[in-house]
Amino acid sequence: MATKKIDDSLLNEDDKTVETRRHTTALSPDPERPLPFEKKKKKDEEAMPVLDMAARVVVEPTEFYDCMQQIARSQIHDEKKRRYYFRGESSSAYTLLPTLLRDYTYETLKSKHDANSPIDLQKKLLDRFRRYTQHLIHADNDFNAEIWADFDTLCLAQHYGLPTLLMDWTLNPYVAAYFAVSGAYRRRIREHLSANPNSEQYCVRVWAMRLKPSTDRKKHTVHLEERGQEWDRYLGNMTLAPSGPLIVVPLVFTRRIAAQAGRFVYCGHAASDHGAHSDRLYSQSLAKYSYDQTEHGNEAILPWDQLYSLDILFEIKDWRSAWKESHHGNEYDEQSDRDSKRMIEFKLKEFRKRIGQMISGLDFTGFHAGRLFPDLEGWARYLAEGNL
Repeated sequence: MATKKIDDSLLNEDDKTVETRRHTTALSPDPERPLPFEKKKKKDEEAMPVLDMAARVVVEPTEFYDCMQQIARSQIHDEKKRRYYFRGESSSAYTLLPTLLRDYTYETLKSKHDANSPIDLQKKLLDRFRRYTQHLIHADNDFNAEIWADFDTLCLAQHYGLPTLLMDWTLNPYVAAYFAVSGAYRRRIREHLSANPNSEQYCVRVWAMRLKPSTDRKKHTVHLEERGQEWDRYLGNMTLAPSGPLIVVPLVFTRRIAAQAGRFVYCGHAASDHGAHSDRLYSQSLAKYSYDQTEHGNEAILPWDQLYSLDILFEIKDWRSAWKESHHGNEYDEQSDRDSKRMIEFKLKEFRKRIGQMISGLDFTGFHAGRLFPDLEGWARYLAEGNL
């Protein structure tokens, strides 16, 4: 497909300012040409990545599956056995930041808890979470553990929605894709159309992160089952910030995290940019941070050697034809107040039809709410998304 012009409303600040994100990479329709993730390798030659750090690739829904197959093939032939992490976001306009570092979250909670920094706020939130939930943690067989260290509790709290310096990732790209499209289907697409009624495009985003070989990122990886690891000493009380981002491999403490193949990235390094006396939070997104470190020759501080986004584009440029067909041959009238009021709901229906097709495709491959949320809520979501 040719490079697509994406509406500005679907872009975040990084997409407009970071060099490798300002211009998207297009996929070739020629099946004989390789996808942009690696060069076509010669005999006995290792495939080399060609995507720049923090690159942005725009794909159509069907092309997303092609990309995943390409990544799978590249892993089979990767002698270094590098793993991938994936993250799905229901809007391409979201910045790659943990929830706690988003301005609206931090500014609201900071004053309520009298915190002087993101690290301080996280500790106070974690203390309260522990105070209110200890009886639940120890009573529920799903959380069977005698002692919960700070990082264990932090992962559990993040998994259930507490704003922290952790970011949710997964080993499975289809899990990430499900969270991206389901979030758009249930809520985000309506918000987008309410703010941008003339929009005929919508993008969800799946981030792909290729980790360095385990030996090269040992100092930047936290395995929670290894109680003697160094992190337990310098981050045990969650009051300090590491020098760079950390990969966090959690214990499988819930059925959900097992079903979702959940992993985390700890972004305490970004919180350290915030001075104790600053009036406003300043923190770099993970995309810009990765790009800057690479540009300045500091790649060693990163646990990954590739980070890029796949923006899955949904378009309804033919919505006027669909309007005419569903309105007994009457064309959409821009001057009609009645038509204008009904337009958003009509566009919402058209977007949901296209996004719903991808949800159905993921359901066919076994990735749906009933599987990823193996409880009553999951099956209720499964049916609410139009599945049978």
